Amino acid sequence: MAKNRVKKLFIVVMIFLPLQYMVVGIVGFLDAEPWPAFVFPGFKSVPVFEGAFETEQKVFKLVPVSNQEGVISQTPAEVFPEMPVSQLSGFMRQNFSDGRDFISISNEGKKWLLNRAQGSAGVEIRVISLRTLKEYRRFEDGSMILDSTAIIQEQVIIGGE
Repeated sequence: MAKNRVKKLFIVVMIFLPLQYMVVGIVGFLDAEPWPAFVFPGFKSVPVFEGAFETEQKVFKLVPVSNQEGVISQTPAEVFPEMPVSQLSGFMRQNFSDGRDFISISNEGKKWLLNRAQGSAGVEIRVISLRTLKEYRRFEDGSMILDSTAIIQEQVIIGGE
């Protein structure tokens, strides 16, 4: 390849890369996450045994002020619907980890979470707890079936006094 062609190719690439990053930034600012829609699954920490496997999941347990509705269970994606799914597990790990002492959450933070929960549940909420569930699933006739669920931990975030 001629020296002149290499220089031209280098210049084209140097112009193209900043333009590409600029487009990604604009799309991310105006619309949504511009990262790939297809995210490869991570198979780390998914114990598989005898044709079945177990997963750990966090759900919010919401107790309404009125006892007529009963207890409402909602996933983090239901409580925080505008948050990209790719960011949800990191958000939950950062703000609602197992060792977290929920007493240290500020009153403003608790008020914000209460508003989020009431908005997603559509009723006035008295108590918010975070449950850590272990779900056991198995394959049967070509489909995945929830075999059983165990509550590993439940921590009260708001209410329960």
